[in-house]
Amino acid sequence: MAAGQKSRLLVSVLSVCVTTYYDVAFGLARTHRTFVISDATVRLAVYLAAAALLAHIHVLQVRLRELAQTDPLTGLYNRRGFRRMAEREIERSKRTGSSLTLVHLDLDGFKELNDRRGHAEGDEVLVAVGRSLKASRAMDVASRLGGDEFGLLLPDTTYRAAESAVGRIVSMLTGAMAARGWPITFGVGAATFHAPRRSLDEMVGVADGLMYEVKNGGKAGVRHRDVGGDKVSGL
Repeated sequence: MAAGQKSRLLVSVLSVCVTTYYDVAFGLARTHRTFVISDATVRLAVYLAAAALLAHIHVLQVRLRELAQTDPLTGLYNRRGFRRMAEREIERSKRTGSSLTLVHLDLDGFKELNDRRGHAEGDEVLVAVGRSLKASRAMDVASRLGGDEFGLLLPDTTYRAAESAVGRIVSMLTGAMAARGWPITFGVGAATFHAPRRSLDEMVGVADGLMYEVKNGGKAGVRHRDVGGDKVSGL
């Protein structure tokens, strides 16, 4: 029996015991002993049913919150969920003084594939990208920002660590595309922050700008900047 079920049973039994005690204390049992027993049984059943219903409602509420923050196709966070998680990590970074990295990636050739092979296969591409991003480190936050654009937040990650992590992710993504014969490449912008900026939008804008530098330079590639430092790699 799960801990939640045990708690509901315990509370229900204690509630029935208390109400039955008062029935007996006020003399109801001397004239209606059978009624007291049957009433206690009915009350226990009602309490258990009510507790189970409330638990089910709580599960549904949690599930609805998850759905509101999750992309239904890839299972990654959507833009809203990513913003919530990123703002939480930014606040933690401010408290601890740890670095974090934001990654923005865009699929090159996706529209052509989607038009030529159909939306069903296009969806398979997006699912494969989502699967690869989920396979990154457990602490990373992956999201589908919309269309064929994805975001990745790497908490507690220095420039060098991020460089290695992004390299592995791109290699994994490239391998996943090659395995299915999909002519998809990736434009990736990554920004490592030693101190968070005033807003998440400003930080995302830096990674987004780096991604567009890649696309303007010939699409596929990675542009990684150490914001506040003097390191820039890629292209």
